[in-house]
Amino acid sequence: MEEMQPIKDLKKIALMKDILSRGDFGERNVLLFSIGINTAYRISDLLHLKLSDVLEIYRQKVRVKSRLKMKEQKTEKNNSVILTKKLQKDIWEYVLKEHAQAIQEQELNHYLFTSRKKNGGERPLSRQH
Repeated sequence: MEEMQPIKDLKKIALMKDILSRGDFGERNVLLFSIGINTAYRISDLLHLKLSDVLEIYRQKVRVKSRLKMKEQKTEKNNSVILTKKLQKDIWEYVLKEHAQAIQEQELNHYLFTSRKKNGGERPLSRQH
């Protein structure tokens, strides 16, 4: 298997975000990419994030957590990563747009990145998408 190297050039990152922002699901794609490069989690882990992984109820209000804590699927390690203020803002804007009803009802058991397929309830986005 080929070894992957992280993208470190800020111009390449900006170009990638620009390319990902095009199309119907641009906001979702950019957020998924942003969380990935900021946390170094695998895509398989990110696709199974639930609202409760990135949001919390504090004093009866929903807000974005300052840390993303999760157990990685492949290594089964528990890991915790600080979310930057910019990433917290991006997550909040996406959640307000895509999960407004869940936020209003303070129901955080939904997937952050849901599949758009209509066959059989809420499912996480697949790796192929």
